[in-house]
Amino acid sequence: MSPVLTNSVVLITSSNPGNDRFGTGFITRRTGDFAYVVTCAHVVQDVGVDTICVNSTSSIVVVTGDDLGLDLAVIKVEGLRNDIGKVFSIGDSTPTGKEFVTEGFQIFDPKARTHRKRALYGTFVEPFEVTAQAPSNPIKAWELKFADGNVQPGYSGSPIVDTQTEKVVGVVSHRLREGIGAAISIEELNRIWQPIERQQLREALLKLGYRPQARLFRQSIEKKPIGAYLIHGPTENYGQQWLVNRLLQQYVPTSMTGKKFRISLNRVGRRGDVRGLWAELALELKCDRNTPPKEIAKRALRWWQSQDLIIAIYDVDCLSEELLNLLIQDFWLPLANEAEGIHSQGATHKLLMFLIDNEAVTAKRNVPFTEKIDAESKTYYPFKPPQNKEFSKDELTDWMEDAISQLPREMTEQTDKTVADMYEISDDGVPEWTFVEICKRCGYDWRTELAGWCSI
Repeated sequence: MSPVLTNSVVLITSSNPGNDRFGTGFITRRTGDFAYVVTCAHVVQDVGVDTICVNSTSSIVVVTGDDLGLDLAVIKVEGLRNDIGKVFSIGDSTPTGKEFVTEGFQIFDPKARTHRKRALYGTFVEPFEVTAQAPSNPIKAWELKFADGNVQPGYSGSPIVDTQTEKVVGVVSHRLREGIGAAISIEELNRIWQPIERQQLREALLKLGYRPQARLFRQSIEKKPIGAYLIHGPTENYGQQWLVNRLLQQYVPTSMTGKKFRISLNRVGRRGDVRGLWAELALELKCDRNTPPKEIAKRALRWWQSQDLIIAIYDVDCLSEELLNLLIQDFWLPLANEAEGIHSQGATHKLLMFLIDNEAVTAKRNVPFTEKIDAESKTYYPFKPPQNKEFSKDELTDWMEDAISQLPREMTEQTDKTVADMYEISDDGVPEWTFVEICKRCGYDWRTELAGWCSI
């Protein structure tokens, strides 16, 4: 196996010019602009916790196993995104007798303090155990035989990759004797670092906040498959897009395979141009841009007759009161009324329209909204749930306690302190800033994940 490690094996040094100690690490995870590097705890101590650098970039130590007698550590570094190649996956095999490859750094020119990266090959000899501080169990390790000489100083923290599975099964920690080294089993990393998976994080975030909006939407959708909803907040940082997608994922699972249209009115709304409004709507619904609004509604109706149809209209705050009323009266109500006639004959598909307001102005306008869920009503005026607000400290505390099994241990060990810190950093619970902070603490980038989680 040729070494495929190069871009993901990184050099760990100190920003202190008087400290020339160094080691190796490898990237096991990346999200947004952040990468997570595994190395040895003694490498962190050698270069200095407060002065640690990865590929010359100042970094943050996430956790070390020092307190357990475990020579492993995890570092978070920002700014390696364009340099990262392969991100290592973790293996759990029993590799006695198998071949491995590793790659690490060694001194090239001591005077110039330059380093060389070099691959080494070998075989796993036998497992052994290292005593750990009570009450921890013994630490699993492997004795390694190198095929081409000794492991050099600086290789501590290098990944031991099983050549058959191409997964990391250990971390180089010590040189034992001539041609023989030791590696800590990668399984031991679970003792100090248990990053949650994206799906876990998503499931946890789906439970945070927006209870009045979610409750009213659920009650409405259970009674009527046709409806329009205002989703509004004082700024775009109140999670309007997240809420729309959350409501669909939680209460309209069939919408995931339905037809979805996302329409932004930012370009036309501020011009007050009614023709621009209908042209934008027509083009998104695959009509000629000069199609009249009632014909656009008929095209939408045809989409709906074979599947769920979801229309999300963003930036309705840009529309004048007159244009917003035209949108409702000349497009939505004809569409909803036609759909009601077909629904009464047995059609079951959902027809939903979301009006997304990022300036909290639409609810104040003279527009025919309704705040009452009435299953008997045949008038489909848009429903106006409460405006999105900041999360309270109590909301955050209750959420953390409910989601404790889905969150990192270091985040939930001191719930009150974590909540207080997040509340302050998020400008007193502004939803988007809260999500940013939660994702950061879980090893993810909110904006990156949001783009993948939202379908409309």
